[in-house]
Parts: sequence; structure tokens; C-alpha cells
Amino acid sequence: MDKRIVVKAFLILLVVMMAVLHFAEVMTIPNEVLSAVLGVSLVLLVVYKFYKARRDERRDLD
Repeated sequence: MDKRIVVKAFLILLVVMMAVLHFAEVMTIPNEVLSAVLGVSLVLLVVYKFYKARRDERRDLD
């Protein structure tokens, strides 16, 4: 299995688990921490999509 797929799946699972636990009030996560984790995940997703689009564009030019 590709490492990138495993890492993305783990990050998505981590964010979902944190959000569910936070909203179920099982574990109170400070809003700053939750916002930071979600923000970093969003930035990483955007950077990955941009990198993938550029890579595919270069591949099409070759």
C-alpha cells in the first residue's frame, strides 16, 4: 500500500475522531487546538491538490 494513502487516511481519521469526541463532549479539546488541527489539515490538503495538479500538468506536457 502506498505510504501517502496511509498517511492521508490516518490524518482524516484523526481529525474525524477529534471532532466527534469534541462534539460528543467525551473529551474537551480547546477550540484553538481543534481549529489549528483543522486549519493545518486544510492547508495540507490544498498544497497536496496543487502539487498533484502541477505534477499531472507536467506529465501531460511530456
